[in-house]
Amino acid sequence: MMTAISSLFWFSVKQVINDRKLFLSFFLLAIPSGIAVLFRVLPRGYGYFPPWQLYHVTLQYVLIGGVALLVCMLYAPSVLNTEAESGTLIHLFTRRLKRSSVLVVRFIAAVFALSILFSLSVIAFHLCYTWGVDQTVLGTGWKDGQPWKDTLAYVYCSPLICSAFLAVFLAINLVTSRAMIASGVFLLWEISAAYLPASARVYTVSHQLRRAMVCLNEHLVESFHLRARDLEICFPQGANGLFALSILIIVSLVIGGLCASTREMVPKRVTKD
Repeated sequence: MMTAISSLFWFSVKQVINDRKLFLSFFLLAIPSGIAVLFRVLPRGYGYFPPWQLYHVTLQYVLIGGVALLVCMLYAPSVLNTEAESGTLIHLFTRRLKRSSVLVVRFIAAVFALSILFSLSVIAFHLCYTWGVDQTVLGTGWKDGQPWKDTLAYVYCSPLICSAFLAVFLAINLVTSRAMIASGVFLLWEISAAYLPASARVYTVSHQLRRAMVCLNEHLVESFHLRARDLEICFPQGANGLFALSILIIVSLVIGGLCASTREMVPKRVTKD
């Protein structure tokens, strides 16, 4: 049983890596680094915004609230490919894995691969942002000058970020017949809610992720010389976001497992010329 799960896991990871969407994902995940380079070449440089604000707003609202959403939306249908198309049909016949088990293993494999890509994007952004920059410039806001601890916090939380978004898109693709439209609506809500009052942002996955990051990395709030109102932009206080995200992921996977178990196991219809 464990051998079958292990082989399916690594097979699914290779599928993510070899997928054509990988190049588009690299391009999307490079956007934060491009923003950092852009601000460095502008005449005023980091004079447009405080360094801490540009750093965390870019990661929170561009990378997590935009790019990560798009990448997870791209890969969610790949987790749900029919067994004949994805190459997992043999695991159902010869190794007696349940279809819900195949779905969960493929989900974990996708989260594993996307978390690595997300972490590389965060590290690339950090290097583009801080490489060769005067410490006195970065010291504005940060107590220790260099935001390495903040970067590692994002890397540490990358599996949670990918799991939350991928689970939602997975459930959308399984529950509705118009998955593309429903996913687009969810994407627009997550992005547009960033410009709404805090009372509306509470109902987004991105907001709960920001709360969860504070719960898992308490030093994020303690490492700034900033007012509480300014910190609330990127690291909102309040209920435990980790609990809300755990419930979201579990419910999405349960719904996905139930839907996957009731699907007919047939490949796509082949059209004749």
